Amino acid sequence: MEEIVKIAKKIKQLEECGELRIVYQYSLGANALVMTNSDKYCIVVDPSLSWEQQVKSIWHEAKHIYSHLNKTCSIECAETEAVEFSNLAVKNYHLISELTNLDF
Repeated sequence: MEEIVKIAKKIKQLEECGELRIVYQYSLGANALVMTNSDKYCIVVDPSLSWEQQVKSIWHEAKHIYSHLNKTCSIECAETEAVEFSNLAVKNYHLISELTNLDF
């Protein structure tokens, strides 16, 4: 649970200072992806996914931003950790409403 809160805080911080955008693009070829340029990030999500899958995909990409971008980590390791994290985050969906009430 602590990791979910840490990542949520980081993502909110990046979004509030203009260093992160979440955009939607059809025919993406993937559920979602993250792009980076000069320490700015963009999470691109396929809007044809269900709401639940969009949330899971955003958590997945948030894990990449928080833990893996610009670090030496195998692709397999990074993907495994992001999948495990996003599964945990959506399983603990009650945290989302709690996080919105936190003063970051």
